[in-house]
Amino acid sequence: MRCVFLVPLLLPTLSLAGEIQFREGVARSINGNARTVVRTDAVEADLIAGKLDTSAWKVVKANDGGTFSGQPFGSGYALFTVQSDSEKYMLLEARGNGMVYVNGVPRAGDVYSFGYLSLPVKLQKGKNEFLFTVARGSFSAKLIDPPASVSLDLRDSTLPDIIRGEKDLLLGAFVIRNATGADLTDLVLETNGQKHPVAKLLAESSAKAAFKLKPNQTGDYSIRLLQKGKLLDQAKFKLRVRNANEVHKRTFLSRIDNSVQYYAVNPAQAGTQGRALALSLHGASVEALGQCEAYGPKQNFTVVCPTNRRPYGFDWEDVGRLDALEVLEQAQARYKPNPSQIYLTGHSMGGHGTWNIGALFPDRFAVIAPCAGWISFGTYAGGASYPESPIGDMFRRAGLSSDTLTMKSNLLSKPIFINHGDADDNVPVTEARRMRQELAENKHLEWYEEKGGGHWYDSDPEPGASVEDFAPIFNLFAKTAIPTLASVRKIDFTTPNPYISPKCHWVTFKSQTQIGAASNVQANSYPGLRKFVVDTTNVASLTLDASVLLGSGPVEVVWNGKSAKYEPTANQINLGTDLPVGKGFKASLDNNVVLVYGTHGSATENAWMRAKAKFDAEQFWYRGNSGVNVMSDDEYLKSGAGRNALCYSVGNGNALFQPSFDIQGRQSDSLLLRRVDQQGVSMSFFHANSVQSARLSERIPLFSAGVAIPDILVINASMLKDGIKGVEAIGFTPKDLIWNK
Repeated sequence: MRCVFLVPLLLPTLSLAGEIQFREGVARSINGNARTVVRTDAVEADLIAGKLDTSAWKVVKANDGGTFSGQPFGSGYALFTVQSDSEKYMLLEARGNGMVYVNGVPRAGDVYSFGYLSLPVKLQKGKNEFLFTVARGSFSAKLIDPPASVSLDLRDSTLPDIIRGEKDLLLGAFVIRNATGADLTDLVLETNGQKHPVAKLLAESSAKAAFKLKPNQTGDYSIRLLQKGKLLDQAKFKLRVRNANEVHKRTFLSRIDNSVQYYAVNPAQAGTQGRALALSLHGASVEALGQCEAYGPKQNFTVVCPTNRRPYGFDWEDVGRLDALEVLEQAQARYKPNPSQIYLTGHSMGGHGTWNIGALFPDRFAVIAPCAGWISFGTYAGGASYPESPIGDMFRRAGLSSDTLTMKSNLLSKPIFINHGDADDNVPVTEARRMRQELAENKHLEWYEEKGGGHWYDSDPEPGASVEDFAPIFNLFAKTAIPTLASVRKIDFTTPNPYISPKCHWVTFKSQTQIGAASNVQANSYPGLRKFVVDTTNVASLTLDASVLLGSGPVEVVWNGKSAKYEPTANQINLGTDLPVGKGFKASLDNNVVLVYGTHGSATENAWMRAKAKFDAEQFWYRGNSGVNVMSDDEYLKSGAGRNALCYSVGNGNALFQPSFDIQGRQSDSLLLRRVDQQGVSMSFFHANSVQSARLSERIPLFSAGVAIPDILVINASMLKDGIKGVEAIGFTPKDLIWNK
């Protein structure tokens, strides 16, 4: 597991005390990488090869406040050493780093400087090395003694509001830190007499744990952390108490990863049932509650704001997109709005989410209203570019759902309101103007530019910020409804992938001829004739809902010019032949996922698999507010089977990896990323034949939005120096695999 540094590190060392501030080390700049698996990084290449030479790195010193700034902290590495006279557990708290290698073992970083990432680390006797990746211009780090071997950390909390008059149990979550060398399986959280078992907490780790609460009148609570009845730590906390018609927070248990998440609500003042509902997506650095409070109260509109899992989160793609749709389902079930009066809006990053989610799911929303929104990673936010080659094309296909303009046909007949300040210095108004131009033939497009308006403004005296709480937007909402299924006579629908976006009104895509390439259907219904006319591109199979037709009996379908009669089954007409669906490597994160490390390899292999699972759990916690479970392969086979799994496998070390999952012909020193459907669940594997090759997975940006990974990817260490030349093979299935010859 250790990184071997062949050249002595000539830099100051820090001695132990109750708190150690990192004040002097060495650092170097590197070029940053776009949102992609394909990256070049000479430092990482040398690190994996065990020959990192830091003798020429620049000595860097912190200011009086303990902060480093400027280059190379805008994009680079920083290395520090700590000298210890004995083994000891401490808490590492750093800000402004993407991640850190602690004595060669990868741990999560606080890239956005939130200030709540507190990681138990074990200092070995002698010299300890901390190698940080840094990328945002400012960095600080310290080690502190833990308040207890196992402790609560309430800084990163997920908590609901108490709603007066409601008696249902509430959900919350706090972080628990385990600064010991043992896995803990017998922890219990106790809140005002209610006890809640905690999932296995790995040694030297922090994880978020859920608990339940009974609502009370004051909002005052205590929480105790117990082990076999012994008190380990305790704390007090307070919940807000709100009226049902006030802006408030609600929590729920997410089906994505069994974590506690929250959303904010600005309820319709006339009562929510049967009213309109607007789903509003927040911008970067904003949270759901702040987004909801930017709206004034509405008589007949309930505004619901999901979180994107974090203030930056997933740019409303990947897990962020799932969060938005999951919150919409939660809100519809609770508030029972008029199902035809569902709307989508958002600001900045949330404006991008509005464009992207609105294009992927055009039948879910009556109107979309992007405010100060950018189009896609390719136009604004540092998206990757790939060469015009078969491998480059495969990467583009894997990431097609991020390309909003691919789904432009879905927006051409949809009511849309575009709102942007013409002096926006964050998201250029050219993003809005480009979309206006692209959608010029849309007769239902409305447009407003605030003269002199920046990225955020409020130019009217009404409650709410007019940059997004804009009267003309809600006027359009009020006069527009989702059409009934039978009233939709014509559909022009494009999907990048039927796994992500399969349905529009009465057409459902099932599979594609070329996986990952855009699929389009142009369909017309003739209810009185019991007839459909369907023209498709890149469609292997689809389903038509015959309930929109009048009468009963056979249905005529003219598909790509060929006519045939069909007898519907449960009002469904299935066309074509089903082919495999490429879901993408990250699909295993979509539903009830658990992280599974192998235990059947050598001691070194087992240590790496476990460390990588812990690292990814920390990253998912930080990026996605996750409390994802981590377990061994044997534990999964015993009690976790039936759940999606992200697995770590070296050699024969993970019992879940089968020889048939491997790709014949790959180099023995390569890393395989492979997703398979197995017994009804989706399982994704990082698999290599050696720890050295497996380490290529440590810096894959799995939890960054817009990073395209198909179901199969094979890479080797040459990628870190030669880029895409280090991709050995890529594809969605073994049959469409492209080899880099």
